[in-house]
Amino acid sequence: ITAQETYNAAALLMKQVGFSEKDTKLALGEVVLISAGVMSRPKQEKDRFTTLYLEANNDMLVRWKNRLWEPLRAMFSWATHKLRIEKLSDRSLRISATVNKQNFEVKKKKDGQTFKEKFNGLMPKWFPVKSYHELPRYVTEDENLSSFARIVKYGMANAIARDRLLAPLELLSPPAGVTGADAEAFKAKVEKAADTKKRWFNF
Repeated sequence: ITAQETYNAAALLMKQVGFSEKDTKLALGEVVLISAGVMSRPKQEKDRFTTLYLEANNDMLVRWKNRLWEPLRAMFSWATHKLRIEKLSDRSLRISATVNKQNFEVKKKKDGQTFKEKFNGLMPKWFPVKSYHELPRYVTEDENLSSFARIVKYGMANAIARDRLLAPLELLSPPAGVTGADAEAFKAKVEKAADTKKRWFNF
């Protein structure tokens, strides 16, 4: 809601000071939005900011929202467990995957040692259904917790360091400083998720 209202207000003010519709869209397209646990309607917002929409297939809040607005896609999304990157427009991508049910993530210390850090669920422990809508599931660097691992971090790093307008898929490149096996593994993960050749359906 905040991102949408920001876009609407900025577009209105720009037009009031003399920007054309085309120039307004071009300028606002330079803004990068990384939206985790999307509660809006990506297909209706695909030509606004340059956007990465992250949706967990088993995120209960996202699934309820999709059943309301995109019932056919929601019906099949439960079966898609692997990371999937879908181009919605020249300025937006929808990134979906199934997150693991564990309530901890593995983090690294400065000396390279790892440790487990627990995080609280969105729903109380006594509630019979888990939401899987918790932010760590989207912004983690732990590949065992979520296939979204490092996507938000690398996307933000590339957005901050850019000196030109980047296509959404370019935001999903290993940023400067990430080299070797880590960079190659991340590139392979993104390339495989973005490959549409073998898909027999597209929702």
